[in-house]
Formats: sequence, C-alpha cells, structure tokens
Amino acid sequence: MGASRESRRPLGVTVAGVAAVIFVACAYKLAVISADLIEMRDWVPTSALVQNLDPTPGLMAGSLHIAYVYTNGQRTCKGSRVNVMENAGASDGDRFRVAFTQGKAITIWVDPDEKCRAVIDRDVPWLAVILLAAGIAVTAGAVLSIRKRGWKLM
Repeated sequence: MGASRESRRPLGVTVAGVAAVIFVACAYKLAVISADLIEMRDWVPTSALVQNLDPTPGLMAGSLHIAYVYTNGQRTCKGSRVNVMENAGASDGDRFRVAFTQGKAITIWVDPDEKCRAVIDRDVPWLAVILLAAGIAVTAGAVLSIRKRGWKLM
C-alpha cells in the first residue's frame, strides 16, 4: 500500500523545490544577461549585410532569425545573434522585419577580442530583465512563505 501521510514528503517541500529551481534559473539568466551587457560596452560598430530573415516556427512563433555577414580585417564572418537574449522575440521581430531586408547594410557591434562574435542590438532588453527580476521575486516570496508555514501547504 501507499506510505502513511507522515512519511510522505509534504507538498510544500516539493513546491519549494520547484520554486527554488525556477529561482536559480532566473537568477542565472539575469547574471548572464548582465555580464553580456557589461562586456558589450567595449564592442565596436561595424557594417554588415543582412543575408536573410526567417520567421522562427513553433514555440517561438512571431520571432525572427536574422543572418548577416561582415568583413573584419581579412576575415569574412557570419552572425545571427540579434541581441543579448540571442534572438529577436516577437516584438523585436516585428521591428526588425520592417527595418531590415535581405541585402540591406546594417550596423552591428563586434567583439574586438573575438572578431567573429557580433550582435545587432546591444541595448538592454528591459522587458526581459523586468520579467526575470519579477520571476526571482515571486519565486523567492513563494519559498519564504512556504518555509514560514513549516514547509507545509495543508
């Protein structure tokens, strides 16, 4: 038969564990974004040509994959990184779809230490940062609330 109620893990512990994993994932992503933004301050502007714009299917529907090519010294490099979040989300996708066309010259930002590492938009993605920070705050609040109740929800 099943374990007695006393020997089973309280639901609160499981919920707190899941919340802790979400908290750590959000905090990690926020730290990665912050580190990238700090590093990108030293990147230099360079001209590039848009090769293609492809809508992203599936879960990321509405977002956009942008491929571009640029020459850095003697080397020709290809890139597809749009912003610090790696790709163009739905709102960025709409903006870039209007602003960019295949073959159009654009300005990108290139890492002076790694010449084939570039990004189109190095601005802070405030919505993503706010949502990640809110996720961290809500998750931390949930864990503290559950812990205050003695790790039990019922």
